[in-house]
Amino acid sequence: MQSPQSVVAADLPGILRSVYYTIQDGSPERMYEDPKKALLEAAYEALGQEEETPRRTTPVWWSTDIEELVIAKKAAYNKWLTTRGVEDMKGYTNVRREVN
Repeated sequence: MQSPQSVVAADLPGILRSVYYTIQDGSPERMYEDPKKALLEAAYEALGQEEETPRRTTPVWWSTDIEELVIAKKAAYNKWLTTRGVEDMKGYTNVRREVN
């Protein structure tokens, strides 16, 4: 039994020849796209297509509790920035220690 790669490799000249005759009178875009499409189809048929694994956008350790702490830290920092008061600095420092 022949492998799929050898079957496609044996038929590749025929695929390319048929594409050549269909695009002979076409536009430059079609003259590029049709052979590209045929080569990609032959490659997918011979090699298969690897499935993409979804990328995780947030770290594993991130949770809603941590998010709430970070929001509280930012709020305390912004409050301290606007007032520059000692009490606000102490409040921000306490929240920052809790987050870290």
